[in-house]
Amino acid sequence: MLIGIKNGTTDNTQEQEDTTENHNLAFELLKYGKDKNVEKILESGNMELIYYFVITCISHSTGKRKWNKFGHRKKMNEFVTYSDEAFALIVLENNAEKWLHGAKHPELKKHELPRAIYTEGGESGNKWSVPGQKRYVDLCTKCIQRRRAVLEEDKVQLVAIQNMVLDKERTKQDGMSINTKRKRASDEDDDDVVRITSEERELNLYMASMSNGEGIPLNEVLLEPTEN
Repeated sequence: MLIGIKNGTTDNTQEQEDTTENHNLAFELLKYGKDKNVEKILESGNMELIYYFVITCISHSTGKRKWNKFGHRKKMNEFVTYSDEAFALIVLENNAEKWLHGAKHPELKKHELPRAIYTEGGESGNKWSVPGQKRYVDLCTKCIQRRRAVLEEDKVQLVAIQNMVLDKERTKQDGMSINTKRKRASDEDDDDVVRITSEERELNLYMASMSNGEGIPLNEVLLEPTEN
């Protein structure tokens, strides 16, 4: 199962297959991160991988409250900002090597794992280093360029991703129990307006508030038991 999603099945075989698939997707994402090639994820054409990245990373960088409110109602580009996307990408890149090593060697303690490349160690301490800040700006720029696609094939791919995510989120919402829907609704913001700030203000806000990504649970799926 995707992190945070319950499909209601009682078929253990199906659950094992879902868990194995998620392991594979998680490792594939982390390879993009380790290779510092995260901007290619949304250009890969692999819709299962893209959706997995969206639901495990972008939904958290956007904010679960906002995602729960709009994920099944609006296309991503209507409420997910370019900086939400860029933040999800850089968190993945920042932690990929550490998460991969931890998955392969679960017996290791936290201090024995490789350091996050942009936020741990060095002169920056646990803050984002200058290379990390520059990389974030670079990813913001690439996310903006991707949204302003000029080539027809790029436009088609962008629309396909938007529609795919919305369709999957609507299907997931329809399959939820009444109690789950009520709980999800209670977590929503009261304000129905999604405020899009200026690019300059948004960038400054993210630079000031960026954490090292410990809240994004992509690493958790790697520690789930799976059949060999």
